[in-house]
Amino acid sequence: MGICLDSNAISAGSEFFDWTFDNIIYSVLPAIAYMELAYHHMKKHGHTGVLDGIIASYSIEIAPFDADLALVAATAALSRHDMSANSMDYAIGAYAAARNMPLITYNKKHFIWLEEVYTPEELMKKLG
Repeated sequence: MGICLDSNAISAGSEFFDWTFDNIIYSVLPAIAYMELAYHHMKKHGHTGVLDGIIASYSIEIAPFDADLALVAATAALSRHDMSANSMDYAIGAYAAARNMPLITYNKKHFIWLEEVYTPEELMKKLG
C-alpha cells in the first residue's frame, strides 16, 4: 500500500513513521510538499539536513510534479473556484488523486475533494 504525505504529516513523528515502516507502507512526499518543508527548515535552521535525514531514514520518496499532475490539480480546483488560495494543496493532492492513494494530513479541510484523507492517527487506527 502507498500513501501520499502532506507537508504537515511529517510532524506526526517517529511513532507514525515507525508504524509505516513496520507495516511496509510506501510513503510518497510530493515535491511541492518538500518545497514547503524545505522553506521552513531553511528559514529556521539555515539548511535541510534534519529534514533530509528524516526523509531518508524512513525511505520516503520525493515525487516530482509534472504537467499531468498540474492538470489534475487544475481540474480539481475548477469546481471549487479557489486555486489562488490553495494552489499548493491542489498540487500536493494531485499526486494522491492520480495514484489513487490516501492523503495523510492534519489539514483535512483543504483536501475534501479527495476520496481518502486521513490524519496519521486515523490511518493507524483504520489499518490497525
